[in-house]
Amino acid sequence: MRNQGGHMNALRGKLIMTSTVMGIVLVILFILSITKVIGMNWTYGYIVGSAFILVVFYLQTFKDKSLKLYSNIYLFLFFMILIHGLYLVPFIFCIYIESVFSTYGILIGVLVNSLFLNGLIFFNKYKNTRR
Repeated sequence: MRNQGGHMNALRGKLIMTSTVMGIVLVILFILSITKVIGMNWTYGYIVGSAFILVVFYLQTFKDKSLKLYSNIYLFLFFMILIHGLYLVPFIFCIYIESVFSTYGILIGVLVNSLFLNGLIFFNKYKNTRR
């Protein structure tokens, strides 16, 4: 029970730090779009990319918990296909609605946030195995 509380605190810390980074990048993109350096569609693309990355992050944590509980390979495959599909959705939005969402904004949202979240996940797993 004590270990789960530590896991929840670590997860809460990751989300707080990620939200802070998302907010900083969003403010920077918004300021750049107000000053007409970039288009507002970059900001919209960033918001969409960040939202889908957060959904993917929640699904990954749920997948890990359900895999530990049930050890069902079909449930694991379902979640993996769903997660990879959710990675593709912002790019499909970008292809079909080019005037609203920028490819660069979506790339910034997806790459920065996924590297940040996955880097924190990797660091915590490495830190726990090191003890």
